[in-house]
Amino acid sequence: MVKSIDLSLKIEGIFKTIAVSIGYLLALTPLVFGYFIFGYITTKILYIFALSEILFLCWLVLMIANKRYRKKVKSIIFSLGIFLIVMMIASIFGIDPVMSFWSNFSRGTGLLFLIHLFFMSVSTISIFDKKIWHQILSLMAFIGGIIALVIVCGYIGFLDKDLTIDYATFGNSSFLATYLLFCLFFAIYAGFQKEEKIIFGLLGAKEIRFLMRLSAVFCLIGLILSTGRASAASSVIGLMLLFILFLGFKGKNKTIRIVGKILAVLCVSGILFSVILLNIPNTFVQKEFSKFATNIRPVVWQISGELIKEKPILGYGMENFETAFASKANLSLFYASHGKELRFDKAHSIIWDTLISGGLLGLLSYLGIFAAVVYFLWKKRNKFWLFSSFLCLFLAYFLQNLTVFDSPITYFCFFIAISFLSFLETEPEKDQGKINILKGSTIILVIIIFIFSWFYFVHKQYIIVRMASSLIYEYKSEEEKIKIMEEFNKISIWGKYQTIELYVNDVLGKFKEQKLNPEFLKFALDQSMKVKKEKPNNYYNLILISNISRHLENFKLSEMVLKEAEAINNQNMYYLESLIDLKIAENQNKEVFEIIEKTIIREPRIQYLYEQALRLARLLKDESSVDKYATILQRRFNVLSP
Repeated sequence: MVKSIDLSLKIEGIFKTIAVSIGYLLALTPLVFGYFIFGYITTKILYIFALSEILFLCWLVLMIANKRYRKKVKSIIFSLGIFLIVMMIASIFGIDPVMSFWSNFSRGTGLLFLIHLFFMSVSTISIFDKKIWHQILSLMAFIGGIIALVIVCGYIGFLDKDLTIDYATFGNSSFLATYLLFCLFFAIYAGFQKEEKIIFGLLGAKEIRFLMRLSAVFCLIGLILSTGRASAASSVIGLMLLFILFLGFKGKNKTIRIVGKILAVLCVSGILFSVILLNIPNTFVQKEFSKFATNIRPVVWQISGELIKEKPILGYGMENFETAFASKANLSLFYASHGKELRFDKAHSIIWDTLISGGLLGLLSYLGIFAAVVYFLWKKRNKFWLFSSFLCLFLAYFLQNLTVFDSPITYFCFFIAISFLSFLETEPEKDQGKINILKGSTIILVIIIFIFSWFYFVHKQYIIVRMASSLIYEYKSEEEKIKIMEEFNKISIWGKYQTIELYVNDVLGKFKEQKLNPEFLKFALDQSMKVKKEKPNNYYNLILISNISRHLENFKLSEMVLKEAEAINNQNMYYLESLIDLKIAENQNKEVFEIIEKTIIREPRIQYLYEQALRLARLLKDESSVDKYATILQRRFNVLSP
């Protein structure tokens, strides 16, 4: 019996050591990237998948071995679980459950990814102690400071400015800036902790506080220098609130503390009021935002509002914004003032993205996470730096997400912050806990489940990413790519349709340049037709099929799929462009000229329509129309006709 207990303790020690090591490796996630398709995203996802599954395996064994690893469910992790359940239900009953589960290569934030992060949260809450948590947060803050220092070096010319400021290891300046936002407040929190030797026993409290405060300074500078304006502005607002809170809770006299608390209430109230006005059309806040940032966001939000009216309770399911948006997109997106951006897979607003993904229930459950966090932090207001730094962190994160969207790395940081607070909320076990004698059969069963999950969700997905990368990025003959595509179609789910679209567009582009035999374009058409069979309402695939068919002079097929696209949305500019090109290819110039003129009456602000009208007027030798549209192009759009 004693030997069995000793063996169980040894096994417990081994798995806990592995789990803690995984925690440190997770802190290195921002540095991970590879030369794969969307390598800044896919590499991090696979890395998180792999580490989360090992961590979850360790927790299962430890939880079976000792009851102290079975933490009580408290409000924060409970609210996170409720959000995940609501999004699961919304996705199951959404318009494309497969897409909701897997997402694609360029975004990667589907249900599968969130489930892995949730497993990570449950495991870290149950296994790590406060010392380990401080080490992980400090390590993340330190790495953030180093990345920010690289940005500074790029800004002053020591390194490539474009690579350091706009991309670094993130591939997107907005993702980089959001990561630095988290690191900034992690550094502030860690910079005011008094524990001795909280970094691997190497540095004392004074050294750590200095290092963390220095990292905070670098993170702030990196944010200001980055092109992620939303994160930079939100961080400044968060720091201003932190200063006001400092006056309210740490002021030297009662008067300063009272004034500080009043200012904090007014500040938070003003922020919440502005958030509401930002999402209401034509308010002064939304107009000022359009001047400062972009005109297109409010248009996308307005279209999102039309969409949510049709599915208000549970929305369309996660990662289905692009499909839903295509059915409501209108010609106004093609205005020059709107940047002529037509295709959106995100609303660039956490409010509207969550509404589309999970409806009102999804949004309420998401806001419930923040409510649980604020409630917990308010109870901990006597611990000022915990209360203030994390309150300002979540406020700044929420504010910047009003105009951007989450990526795998920002979701990861969000879940880390949630997990740490959930750990603090959970009452620690004072005793060692009851030790169970681990049975070999139990461990073997857990490991078998882990191996299956690892093989399918990590190893197999790595192979799929490699194959997709070979198709899109690597130089291979078209014959080799056909063989890869055939194998890819047999095993892929994650990123399948996105990869096919990228491949088909690449083949079409080469065909237009007369670099390919038509047989290769026919093979590409076959791939798109397979997508049509599996996803008949994929709007952009229908447009792609129409364009390929037109180049192959299969006008009947091109017209047929265009009618299907028309049934979904005939006000989408992709549809109108394809229709014009098809009619011109069929030599129906007069008919298409009439279509364009009718569209101009309805939408007189689109330059493209006047250019096409001028082109067709010349083909029809309609001199009065030629003069008319040439004059309009010159006067209205400052374009001289050739």
